[in-house]
Parts: sequence; C-alpha cells; structure tokens
Amino acid sequence: MSGLTKLYFGWSAYFSEVWTAPHLPVAVKDLYAPDGIRLCSGSVNRGKVMLILEAGADHAPQWIAGRLKGRLNHFLKKAYPDFPGFDRSFFFQSLGQNDRRIVSAYVQNQVKSSDLVDPLYRRRMNELRFHEEGESKRSTSHRGRYDLVVHVVLIIANRHRIFSAEARKVFEGLLGACRVLDAKAFDISMMPDHAHLMIGWPSELSADELLEGLKRESGKRMRRSAYWQDGGYVGTVGPYKMSVAVAKNRGFGGW
Repeated sequence: MSGLTKLYFGWSAYFSEVWTAPHLPVAVKDLYAPDGIRLCSGSVNRGKVMLILEAGADHAPQWIAGRLKGRLNHFLKKAYPDFPGFDRSFFFQSLGQNDRRIVSAYVQNQVKSSDLVDPLYRRRMNELRFHEEGESKRSTSHRGRYDLVVHVVLIIANRHRIFSAEARKVFEGLLGACRVLDAKAFDISMMPDHAHLMIGWPSELSADELLEGLKRESGKRMRRSAYWQDGGYVGTVGPYKMSVAVAKNRGFGGW
C-alpha cells in the first residue's frame, strides 16, 4: 500500500553541441501528464535545460530521468529543426520544502521535543539516535549523476508502544535494512511508536519500493513479519529549498 509522498526533483541536461537556445515553451508542461509528472518550473540557460518537477511514488528516479530526457528531446526536435539533441550526461537531484540541515535537526530533535514523561525512557530513546555526515551523489553508466535524499517515517503496526530494549532491535534492524538496500543512513531517530530516517535514495528504486524494502528488510532482522503499519511517509530533501531552485529558474527567463 502506498504511503504519503512529497517527491520533488531538479533535472538538468546539456545540449550535445553549441546551440542558440530559445526560451523553453510553456507547452513543455503538458508533455509529462501521462507519466504522472508535474512540471513546476523550466528554463534554458548556458547550453542546458533545467526542470523542476513533482513525481509520483511508483517510478524510480532512473525511470523519471529517462522519461524527462526522451520526451523533451522529441519535442524540441519537432519544434526546432536545428536542435542538436542532448549530451548523454545529466544531473538529477532531490528537492524539498526544507533543506537537509533543517530535516537532519528535526529528526535528531524528535525525542527532545516529545512529551515523554519518564526521564530514564527519554534518555534511552535518545541513545538510539544516529547521525553521520556523508556524500549522496552517485553516478551511472549513462553518465548521469544522482543526488537523492529522503525523509522517511515508518509507523509500528497498531501504534504499538515499544520499550527501550525493543526499540534498540528496531533501530539495528533499520540500519541493517539501509545497508541491504544501499540506502545510506544519515539520520535515524526512534520514537515510542514510529521511526524517523533521513537516508540516501537508491536511484533504481521507486519511493514505494524503498518504503516497502525498509519494512521488509528490517522485519527480517527482527524476525517479525508485518511489524510495520501499511503506508508511511517519504519526502524528498534537497541541498537547498525548492523555492530557491524555482526562483533561480525564473531568473533565467523560465516559467
């Protein structure tokens, strides 16, 4: 079952050779409706196209990046006979309403800002916090680069309240799940009936697949099936706020 998702991205690709690019037609917005992709902003600047978009949870970033390039390449070739096509390289990154520094602080402060009464329980839950700096950029054989980070919330079935010993097992199970899925863990924080994570998103997995993979693999390590509630939350996080990316695009004469 799909969870709640807020998935925003920025995509940029260079032309294969020097081309005096016109402005990006607003008609480009309609290209991706059949794919469940909503364009928020687009521009052409310094030999490259930049798009800001929102997408659904059922397609992997690799698929989305390929569809963006394929449809736009076809559109521009029809609209401008001298369009040279795109270079093979591109950059695809996650964006969000808040940047990574803000989301990291939010995850790390979950226990501190909660209304837990027992000071011993609060201290032990605080010990089950994980934070690690690191790089999320990845390359593919198609000369594409991805920089994808998401905030994930998983809820324990029936909102079962866990004690600190069980919480440690869940915490270790989530770390193990991240390793199996090749989803780099940046932040994890355990709460009495749910968990918050900020992790790198493998570009070959859809948001639905990532969410279900975390549940499945952590459940295996705890030897507990159906441990997590259906659904959950996956929201993209960027190196800067999405509003900054949209304003930048418009500054280049985009929409």
